[in-house]
Amino acid sequence: LGEASYGGRMDAILGYYLLIINAVSALIFIADKLNSKLGWRRIPENTLLLCSLLGGAPAGLAAMCVFRHKTAKTSFKIPMCLTTMACFAWLAFIFL
Repeated sequence: LGEASYGGRMDAILGYYLLIINAVSALIFIADKLNSKLGWRRIPENTLLLCSLLGGAPAGLAAMCVFRHKTAKTSFKIPMCLTTMACFAWLAFIFL
């Protein structure tokens, strides 16, 4: 196969990966918010940050804002902002 078809497949794989990791990230943030409200065991912050760092930062940030999850906790917001910037830099490097 030629180089063009290889690049097209890689773009598709990356697109599916980003779709899946963002869905997982959003679900984990939502589950943690629900666990918090129900008094159940929480999802560790490192897990939330790792999902964001692996490419799920857009959905994680959206879930934080929409569900008002961890928005008052500065000790989480700062690492989340740094993680989001790292994720966007990684995405910009890949797509630009």
